[in-house]
Amino acid sequence: MIENLHFSLLQAQELDAGAERILNLVTESLPADPVLGFLITLVGKDRAALQLALSNAQGSAHTALIAEKDAARDDAFIVFRTHCESATRRRTKPGHVVAGELLLRHIRTAGYSLHAFGNSRETGALNALLIALETADAKAAVTLLAAGELLSELKEAQSAFELAINDRIDSEAAEKYPALAAARAVLGNRLQLLLSLIDSLNDFDTTNARPELDLLITRINEVIVAILTPARARRTRGENTPAVPVPPKP
Repeated sequence: MIENLHFSLLQAQELDAGAERILNLVTESLPADPVLGFLITLVGKDRAALQLALSNAQGSAHTALIAEKDAARDDAFIVFRTHCESATRRRTKPGHVVAGELLLRHIRTAGYSLHAFGNSRETGALNALLIALETADAKAAVTLLAAGELLSELKEAQSAFELAINDRIDSEAAEKYPALAAARAVLGNRLQLLLSLIDSLNDFDTTNARPELDLLITRINEVIVAILTPARARRTRGENTPAVPVPPKP
């Protein structure tokens, strides 16, 4: 069974990046499926509408700040990636080579050149990478390579970018936000419909004549966990932030 997407927790760019990953999995696993084909097309159109609404909502005086924060996270990613690559060439230190190769596998899975992605896709890719680096093996590799400071800088740069994005959206004129909210809801609901249909196809496959459905559901669930984990963490941080006391009036 496919996990609940809970797209209401996701920022618009996170939902777009997640939708892209899910669509890629579906089209790769079930090419030309007659039942899913029309929904895949509609989800693609919904993504385009969300991207347009997001672009309109973000076209403000904060553009220079966004570009600055994006460049900072690009640099932090490249520095971290380069450090991992350097470790794979330390032939006198076999443990460093193994650790570097492990971290590079995670980087390649997220996107070796993810710094060149569009903002939405890069945000999703970086969040997926940071989650992957939380595994015990990855943490051990980071420690062995003394890459903890570089990884912290990457996390901080990613957080600063997301904060700048949120600030820009929040500062937009009120008439622009409904369009973004509507486009986000349409994409989220349509994506949920697609996932529900895949679940139904799998339920109907009582003889397991289509084992690719089981594999697809497993991979989709991995994506959903990857994109929801930082969103849930962000909500938890917000809930745990103490309210600023208001001084009494004189």
